[in-house]
Amino acid sequence: MTTPANHPLEGGCACGAVRYRLTAPPMIVHCCHCRDCQRQRGSAFAVNAVMEADRVERLAGGPMRNTLPTGSGRPLDDYVCRDCGTSVWADYGRRRVMLFVRVGTLVAPGCMLHDLHIFTPSGQRWALDGGARSPRMGVRESAPIGGATDPVTSRTANCASITNQQHTTGDPLLAA
Repeated sequence: MTTPANHPLEGGCACGAVRYRLTAPPMIVHCCHCRDCQRQRGSAFAVNAVMEADRVERLAGGPMRNTLPTGSGRPLDDYVCRDCGTSVWADYGRRRVMLFVRVGTLVAPGCMLHDLHIFTPSGQRWALDGGARSPRMGVRESAPIGGATDPVTSRTANCASITNQQHTTGDPLLAA
């Protein structure tokens, strides 16, 4: 299961200049642990929602293409906000028919469940072992929505609420 969210889902860059809408569920959501993603994202892995390009509707702004080198030699066109530099999606290999939307740029990134981890041999062990040895400091679990105890049911209700709020009041994160 890729996502329990209702569609469309919206997202954008950190400053709000680039906004987009996903008009359909992604084909797949993956956590990529390749060294290119680690280096380019500055993290242990990247979380991408693989979308058909015509299912990503641009609402505001036009991201700038930044071509990055990869270990495979194929181009990685990273699309970033011209103002704040947030990477909103990428086109790996210049296919032009698929976009790898950066899940963290969604208004509700928790609505997008990952399907699999890829390039795990190059992954950081601490990121792949579930953080079992990592202490949890200041972390609090969210209360289930509507008394639901099943996390998928709870997440679905929360995503539906956020999706409805987007359409009535705009982006709840930018409205403050």
